Formats: sequence, structure tokens, C-alpha cells
Amino acid sequence: NCQLKTTANPDRENCSLHNITIALTDMGTPQRTTQRSFFITIADQNDNTPAFASASFAASVAEESA
Repeated sequence: NCQLKTTANPDRENCSLHNITIALTDMGTPQRTTQRSFFITIADQNDNTPAFASASFAASVAEESA
């Protein structure tokens, strides 16, 4: 088992696709090395706080419209 950790939160708007290459070397004699590359796609997240154009709104409905 292993974990891949980032030093900062990924920003999908800046870069949504990352190409990661991991190389492993054993401690045997002779040493053997292998590497694998893969892509990580960052999923979109609604990270924008809801906002209204105005602090209050006013509306009226005609009495006979209901």
C-alpha cells in the first residue's frame, strides 16, 4: 500500500488533468527498477458560495392571478 499526497489543494480551474509517473527500485542485487505513468483527472466541485445581486428583492402579484 502507498499514498500519494499533495502539498497544496488541486485547482481544477487551473489544471484538471495531471500526468503522474512513479518509479520504484528494490534493494536487491542487482537492483530492479520499474515505473508506471498514469493520469489523474480532478473532478469539478462547486466551490463558489451562492451570491445574490442585491441584499433584498421586492415583487408584487395581482390579487386575481392566484
